[in-house]
Amino acid sequence: MDSALGWIMPAASQFIEGPFDPGAIRECAERLRSQAGGSATAAFAFVTEDYLPDLEEFCDLVRLHGHVPRLFGCTAAGLAGAGAETEGSPGASLLFLNLPGCQVHSLELEAGDAEGSTPAAAWHRRAGVPAGQIRAWLLLANPLAIKIEPWLRSWNKAWPALPSIGGLASSRLGTEGIQVFADGHLAPAGGLAVALTGPVLVRTAVSQGCHPIGQPLTITRAQEHVVLQLGAQTPFAALNEIITAMTDEERERAKGNIFAGLAVSEYREEFGTGDFLVRNIVAADPNSGAMVVGAWPRVGQTLQYQMRDKATAEADYRRVLEILQPHGTPLASLMFTCTGRGQRFFGESGHDTRMLAQILGPHPSAGLFCNGEIGPVGGQAHAHGYTTTLALFYPAPGLTGE
Repeated sequence: MDSALGWIMPAASQFIEGPFDPGAIRECAERLRSQAGGSATAAFAFVTEDYLPDLEEFCDLVRLHGHVPRLFGCTAAGLAGAGAETEGSPGASLLFLNLPGCQVHSLELEAGDAEGSTPAAAWHRRAGVPAGQIRAWLLLANPLAIKIEPWLRSWNKAWPALPSIGGLASSRLGTEGIQVFADGHLAPAGGLAVALTGPVLVRTAVSQGCHPIGQPLTITRAQEHVVLQLGAQTPFAALNEIITAMTDEERERAKGNIFAGLAVSEYREEFGTGDFLVRNIVAADPNSGAMVVGAWPRVGQTLQYQMRDKATAEADYRRVLEILQPHGTPLASLMFTCTGRGQRFFGESGHDTRMLAQILGPHPSAGLFCNGEIGPVGGQAHAHGYTTTLALFYPAPGLTGE
């Protein structure tokens, strides 16, 4: 919305730089409330682990002075939003969403959910709202407390037609100080799902930052996480052929940057960037030729090796943003980007947030550097690495009174 036309942007975002400061937080909350046009539908806050000792007071200040009924967030090793990124310094990144006619529903994960055995009916019951009314799920989880892949398998069965997007909490201290929170209290089982209903559209974007190398090959033998044969070759032999054909410069760039891409659909004549679920190569045995991948490959599935580098990651991110360009500038966005990206990878600070604003236009945004990102590939939510995933909010009919 354009304030020049008498409308008020239904979202606002801001960085708080520096350690916990009640005065700065109060001022930030009041400013965001004003910019978002009054009481927010919900707010998201990502904080560095320095804020944990004062988390309850932080949430109270944001909710009280921002007139925020629901506040969700997690710890972050670094912060993103408002066209900038910070890594290695304390602070918080906040987004207020004021979406008339929309409601927020949340559920906290329970201990048993981490095993992936929760039936769809139980998820539906705990959501507290009919599935047909939900626009999207926003997911936050502690990777130390939740087995992400089993959880997402049961989650996808419950919500097959809904986009689920989010990230795994992180900390600059590694495994210490990682938490997920809602309304001032820590999520006891380490996970949180937030649903939006009403006249808002939530579009998602997933940039895995890789491009295919070699040729697509069919998995002819596999067992659990192990690929034993690709066509008539072993996985190790197939990869060795690709590396042997590379130039010296390509081989240098490939060191530590080759992954396995598993096709999300076999109904394609040709495969390209974006057609694969990219997974780590965990181990390879040159004697047997077998390869362990961070997924459950199946016989008959197409596998194509992938390579990741700065230029490829930038091109892929631009590609997914340009797909969204025809929809216009979003009302707001949430960014979940990997701790493996940022300044260390791109050689500059703020790469992903700046490109987001350049291609889709400036808009309120908040986000964090994650221990893993969650986003849909092939219509199902997956955990990713070295990825940027985005939740982008657009008006649906009725939001602006049209």
